[in-house]
Amino acid sequence: SDRLFRNSKRTRSRTEEISAKCRLINMMNIASLVLFLFFVPQESPTQREERIGKRIESIRGLPFQKPLVLRKGSRKEYARLALQDAKRLYGEDLNAAESFLKAFGLIPKGLGLAIAITAQAPIGVQLYYKNGEIALVDSKTDDDTLLAKMTTGLLDQHWPRQDRQENAGVNFDAQVALNAVRNGDSDLVKNMKWKDKKGEEKMPEDFLPGMIRATEEWERKDSRFKSLIVPRIFVRFSGFPYRRGTIFVESLRQKKGWAGVNRAQENPPLSTEQILHPEKYLAGENPVIIGTDSLQSFLRKEGYRFVYRTTLGEFGTAVFFETHDKNLDSAPLASGWGGDTALVFEKNGEKIHLWLTVWDTEPDAVEFRKALLAISRKQLPKEAQLTTVVVRRGKACAWLGRYPMAIQNGLVDSLWESTC
Repeated sequence: SDRLFRNSKRTRSRTEEISAKCRLINMMNIASLVLFLFFVPQESPTQREERIGKRIESIRGLPFQKPLVLRKGSRKEYARLALQDAKRLYGEDLNAAESFLKAFGLIPKGLGLAIAITAQAPIGVQLYYKNGEIALVDSKTDDDTLLAKMTTGLLDQHWPRQDRQENAGVNFDAQVALNAVRNGDSDLVKNMKWKDKKGEEKMPEDFLPGMIRATEEWERKDSRFKSLIVPRIFVRFSGFPYRRGTIFVESLRQKKGWAGVNRAQENPPLSTEQILHPEKYLAGENPVIIGTDSLQSFLRKEGYRFVYRTTLGEFGTAVFFETHDKNLDSAPLASGWGGDTALVFEKNGEKIHLWLTVWDTEPDAVEFRKALLAISRKQLPKEAQLTTVVVRRGKACAWLGRYPMAIQNGLVDSLWESTC
């Protein structure tokens, strides 16, 4: 018993000695760290920009023509910037665009487009790019987020955004495609940084297939929950440029290298169809342009005023069906898209909407008409003098919405006089 007691006492003494040494070592380590942080100079914003800029140049193979300006930003300024971007996307007249979106059921009747954009855009924003400047809302923004925005700035130094917007065309479909090729480029640079790749080095074999699978999963399932709160068109547009854009740019890089991507920056895809099917961009398969002179001439004679025109494209067509039928697999339905134009006219406060489409094959047009009929039957006007129809001839199909029965013959006749 005495021996056990003495051993226990020696053990406690030894344990206390070890604990004291450990505490001393920890204190010394903390002191060393404090001294290190105090005496070693911290990286300045300029040094950080230079470090990240060199990494971008090594990956992208393009030099910065001049340093980007780093400055403090604000959510209020970003909201104004988002409104400007919305005008490029939907058109300068956002009230007219709002009429179109509501006529097509893409946003709720009670939602104001401008208010919705300025309210939603600043949520969670950390930084943004504007005219050669990186504006930081959050000074603790991580390197990867800053790298992506700096890449956007690099691209705009070589291919000014305004020039590319003019080349892309003034309609929803073309502007979404331009956003995709710009943001997809910067997102791919970020992914290559994660994989420690640069220049023409190949990404892992599973990168592109994995990106496609994840994107399709997000489009079909994961994005649905958010669409219960935010209009589907806003949700899908938020993901399309980064997800589909990255797939497009990497597909192009695999086939043509960065030189091929540079050509796409100089001559952007003209449609989201080309983004979704890079082989169509490489083959020069451009969207069909639908002439509406005969329609507009007839409606003017009937006293109607032109309000709005745009192109929904393959992406917009898919979003349209997803908005009206959440269980519908829209990708196969929209994949035969060849061209479209959507129009809104107004007379005495009453608006009519028209959607003219052309498809790659007649079966594609038949499938589209069937799906569109199911939606239009749910939206038949309550007014006895108004009607809505879906008509098809060959590969052409049109949705004529909420027009007076009295003008039906002239309206349909002028429709089939339209040229492609």
